[in-house]
Amino acid sequence: PALLDATGCRVVTSAAGAKAIRRDCSGARIVTIADLEQLEQPGLKALATPGRDLTSVAYYFQAADEQVLVTGEIPLEISDAELQHLLVDGEPRGWNLAALQDSLLALERLRPKLWLAAHPFYGRNANLYDEEWGSVLSSSRRAVRQLRRVFPDNRH
Repeated sequence: PALLDATGCRVVTSAAGAKAIRRDCSGARIVTIADLEQLEQPGLKALATPGRDLTSVAYYFQAADEQVLVTGEIPLEISDAELQHLLVDGEPRGWNLAALQDSLLALERLRPKLWLAAHPFYGRNANLYDEEWGSVLSSSRRAVRQLRRVFPDNRH
C-alpha cells in the first residue's frame, strides 16, 4: 500500500484480484486484464496467473523478434530442498494449489524465448533454450502435485 500511495501507479490484475487489492488498499488505481484488452495494445497479452495469490498477472509480448514473458511468482522454479522445506513447514499460506495448477496450464500454451521472472533464480539467465520452458513447467507441475498430495484440502 505504501508504494501505491507514494507513486500513484496503476495495478493490473484480474477481476478477482481487483477485489482483493481494493480490500487491502482502497485507494489503488486498478486496471483489470479486461480493461487492458480494451486498450488494444498490439502484441501485448496479459494473463491472470492466480495460485500464490489472486492478483498475479503475467505479460507476454514480442520485443526484437523474441517472445518475452514477464511473470510474478509463477511458475515455481524451486529446488528439491526448497520443496522439502515447504512440505515440512506446513501448508503454503494463501496459496490455492488448484488455481496454481490451472495457471501452469495457461502458461504451457506460450512459447517464450525470454523469461523475466519476479525473482531471479541462481544460475538462470533470461534466455530459454530448446525445451527449457517445458522443463521449468514440468518442475512446477511436479512441485504442485507433491504439495497437493500433502495438502489435499487446499482451497484458499
